[in-house]
Amino acid sequence: MALISNEVIQADFIAVLKAYATLTALLSSGASGVKEDQYQGKNIGFPAVRYNLIDQRPYNEREQCTHSILGFSIRCYAEGASSKMADQVAGVVVGFLHRRNIQGTGWYGFVRAINTNGAVHITEDLWMTEAYFQANVYPADRGADYG
Repeated sequence: MALISNEVIQADFIAVLKAYATLTALLSSGASGVKEDQYQGKNIGFPAVRYNLIDQRPYNEREQCTHSILGFSIRCYAEGASSKMADQVAGVVVGFLHRRNIQGTGWYGFVRAINTNGAVHITEDLWMTEAYFQANVYPADRGADYG
């Protein structure tokens, strides 16, 4: 069995974040404020959250191993004279995802927070705080594979 598609994992994480009311209440566009990092739309409201899939690799080199290690980050953007909102949104995201079991489409996984950067200036009034995560990803039909 191959690794779970990055596209599937990305869509599932975005759906999980969109369903978290505490997070979406902070975003100017609600659940619409959660998108993939590559989103190129116009009219973006801030604060906003972007999911960035960094890498996915097999857990080990054994042929029968079907689970993987996933690296991803959540980028939290906010406008204003202060970085406070970007950091606040990132704190909510980290609090929600750290040590969380995620049920995806044909997979499940366990998420751990790895690191959170302090907010940085992107433009004059735009701030970004980035939180990094790692997840063990297992196929839902993993059966006898303990790789």
